[in-house]
Amino acid sequence: GLTRNLVFTDSIPAGLRYISPTSFLTLTAPFILPTYTLTQTPPDGGTGLNSSSFTVRFGDAISNTTHAPATITMTFRLIVANVATANHGETKVNTVTVTYLDADNNVETKSASVPVTLTEPLLIVQKSALPIEAKPGDVVFYELIIYHAPTSTVPAYNVLIADRLSPFVTYSVGSWPSSNGPFELAPTGTYT
Repeated sequence: GLTRNLVFTDSIPAGLRYISPTSFLTLTAPFILPTYTLTQTPPDGGTGLNSSSFTVRFGDAISNTTHAPATITMTFRLIVANVATANHGETKVNTVTVTYLDADNNVETKSASVPVTLTEPLLIVQKSALPIEAKPGDVVFYELIIYHAPTSTVPAYNVLIADRLSPFVTYSVGSWPSSNGPFELAPTGTYT
């Protein structure tokens, strides 16, 4: 058959975003699809702090040349935004709405939704000092331990360790060995 004025609109909840080039969209069918335009609201996909959407609008009628029922598949990737509205355990509902003209020139509207539960790395940080009481001139050893909680199921990226020293304490250069990563950490720096 012939499908006219076909439009897909995907409503993206806060916490998720469609952003190029990390996101992608592909459309496939067992017949040739006409060209389409992709528009976003806001235009750049936003930050993910608020809801957004993208719309795929076909430039011409779609003709099913297979002489049988056929499926158009839209595949796309949404990115979990690094914002306060994207938290571990939250469920985000993504909804797509499809509109088209039927044989009687009536606008038909169909929609479908799918929930996605977000997962984030759950890190545990521990710090201890030895001795816990020190007088001027004493050396105090601090130990920082950072590890995944037993329920953490995804890698942690861009981890920043910042240890603020009291104005009465001086860091001894070369005194911070690492048991996992560089053998020796400088007082400041970036490590991968």
